[in-house]
Amino acid sequence: MLENKIFEVEYEYDGDADAIFIKKKIDYKYKISVELNNNIIMDFDKKSKPVAIEILNASTVLAIDKCSLKNITDLKLTVIVNKDIICVDVKIIVNVHNKKNELSLYSSTTNDMSMPVFPAELATA
Repeated sequence: MLENKIFEVEYEYDGDADAIFIKKKIDYKYKISVELNNNIIMDFDKKSKPVAIEILNASTVLAIDKCSLKNITDLKLTVIVNKDIICVDVKIIVNVHNKKNELSLYSSTTNDMSMPVFPAELATA
C-alpha cells in the first residue's frame, strides 16, 4: 500500500465566475487537465502528479450561496489516482452566520490517460 503524501494548498473563490481554484503551494509545470465531471477539472504537472483542482459553478455544485463561499476557512482534498480511476474527495469549511458548515464533494473519472498511481492529501496550512 502506498503512503499518502500531504501537501499544503492555497485557494481562491471567484464570485463572478462562481469557481474555486485550489492549487499546491509549490511551483510546478503544468502538463494537462482532466475533467472529472462537467464541473470539476484536475490539473497535472509534467511529472503527471495532481497539482490543482477547479470547481466550476461552485455554489450550485456545493449547494450553498455565493456569498458564503467567500468565507472559506479551511479545506481538505484527498486525491487518489490508481490504474483504473482518478478521484477527489473535497471537504470545505465555510462560516455561515458565525457557524462552521462542512461542504462535501466527491468526483471521479476513469484513468484512461494512464496517469501513474498517486495517493495524496492536500490541505490548507
